[in-house]
Amino acid sequence: MNNLESFDLEYFTQSRKEIDTEKRERDHLLNFAVIILGALCFSFIRSADAQGYLISSDALYLVISALVIVTSLFWVRWKKLQQIADRWFVLNRMLVRKYGQEFVKERLEGIAVEDLKTRRYIMKDLVLNYALSFPFYGLLLSQCMNASDPSWTFNWLAPLAIIALHVGVSAFIFRRKFADPLPGMEDSPEPTNQRDEKPA
Repeated sequence: MNNLESFDLEYFTQSRKEIDTEKRERDHLLNFAVIILGALCFSFIRSADAQGYLISSDALYLVISALVIVTSLFWVRWKKLQQIADRWFVLNRMLVRKYGQEFVKERLEGIAVEDLKTRRYIMKDLVLNYALSFPFYGLLLSQCMNASDPSWTFNWLAPLAIIALHVGVSAFIFRRKFADPLPGMEDSPEPTNQRDEKPA
């Protein structure tokens, strides 16, 4: 980093701090989702009429709202990760131009950029999204199992349709991998600190 100009060094340092800030905010969103799930479960445990309500059709509105809230929080986490990815790509580009691709690919910036081009980080949020949604899936399935009139289409079709829709929407949200925000600039110039002097 000693060969970086003062502006580049300040920009690099500030961007790394912003990445750390975005990562903490992503963790706060996950904590918020867990708190919401815990609060809902606790409120139903404390309720005397909870069991009867959970197997009634009225519970569908609560379950749908909870699934929307949880998935929305993970969508915001995905957008935060996109902002983090943009910063990693920019920092990686700065280092590649200064030191060359071979040097940078063994550094944290190069490793992060390569992982961001895959679904490594995205899959973690997708799995957590499904994991936190499983209790609500269970509530929907319990409605099917405890339906007073199994022939009534609403008792079976609506809960299964909600589960299928949530699984599909979640997979759609987290389908995209992250790409370099500066396409067409993959070919970096020869690193400035390794250039040979032209013969006189």
